[in-house]
Formats: sequence, structure tokens, C-alpha cells
Amino acid sequence: MAVKRLKVMTFIRNPIHLLALVLTSSAYAHPVTYQGALSVMSWNSPMMSDQWIGYSVTPQFAVNIRYFALRDGDRKQEFYFPQVNYLLKRWNEPDSQANIYLSAGYGVESSRNQTTGTLLSAVEADWESRKYYVSGKFQRINSFTRDEITDYVRFRMGVAPYLADFEGLHTWLIVQFERQPEYFRSIQVTPILRFFYQNVLWEAGYSVQGNAVFNFMVHF
Repeated sequence: MAVKRLKVMTFIRNPIHLLALVLTSSAYAHPVTYQGALSVMSWNSPMMSDQWIGYSVTPQFAVNIRYFALRDGDRKQEFYFPQVNYLLKRWNEPDSQANIYLSAGYGVESSRNQTTGTLLSAVEADWESRKYYVSGKFQRINSFTRDEITDYVRFRMGVAPYLADFEGLHTWLIVQFERQPEYFRSIQVTPILRFFYQNVLWEAGYSVQGNAVFNFMVHF
């Protein structure tokens, strides 16, 4: 316990990291977090599964292994990637923060009893304060053998109904919009409840189209 407290105190002496702590729950969903953090992330719905295990080598650079799957009835695509994430730009203000992240990976796709090499690229941006949260993500996967492109777009807006102390339970009300043309027949609109306590973040929601969503993230 003493070692853990020492790590936290060392971490918050840096004003940039302190701001990240103050912004709490949305910051913990970033592809790059604080140096030395081991992260487990899981995003789940009937149409999509996205599983990450990552390590932030520096405050700007992280590596992870990732499993990403898209489903529609009997149709299914599965992707396996080693991935790198890079903090391209950060803006720190007295009560807010904005970030742009880039991600890239090269792995394999398993679909229709075939395996092919795939290249992943993504850009993600967000702005957040303790009260408000906005984020957007664009991801593209190129499958070389079949010369296919799989795009995924996500946009989120959130608000905190109350401002909790750092060690308290943080709650967010979020509306999520998703678009994946090959699998989603329309834009998926999902109201989500987000909770964050200490090093654990979890979300649950139910889309307008009738699909349940459950996500969680843990940092060690």
C-alpha cells in the first residue's frame, strides 16, 4: 500500500498528470494513459467486440494487443492486431483538456474460412472537463487479400450530473453514435451510463435499435 501511494504522489507532482487525474473517468478511456500503466479494455455489443490489453511506455506512447470482431447474423469478421498508440497533441487549460491520438497496427483477419493480412489505422480526438465530454473516432482496416476496406466511426457526447471528489464514484450520462456501413444498417444511437471508481470504469447502455452495450476498463 505504501508503494502504491508513493507512485500516486510521484505521478501527481507533474501538473499535466494532475490535470489528467482531475478529469478522471474520461481520461481513463484514452488509448494512452500515464507512464507505466497497464490497461485492460473491453467494448461489447451484439454487433461488435473490441478487447485491448495495453501498456503506456511513456505519457505519449503505448503498445497493446487487440482483438476486434464485427458480427451480423452468421457473418463475422475477426481481427487480431499488435497496435501502437501515439498522443499527437494535447491542449491543457485550467479546467479542461483536449487530445488527438493516432493508432496503427498490422495483423490478420479471419473471415469466411480465410486468413489475410490487415492494416489498421485510426484517429481519435476528445475534449473534456469535469462536467462535459465530447469524443470522436475514425478507424479503417484494410484487408489485403480481398482488397476490402472496413470503416468504423464513433461520436460521443456526455455530461456529469454531479461533480464527485477524486476518490468518489463518478457518473456520466453519455449519448453514443456509431456507424459501420457493412454491419450497421443505420446509425446506432445508444444512451449510456458511465461509472468510474478508483481504477475501474464501466459502462452500460441500450441502443434505440434494441442492442445492449457493456464496456469496462481497468488500469493497474
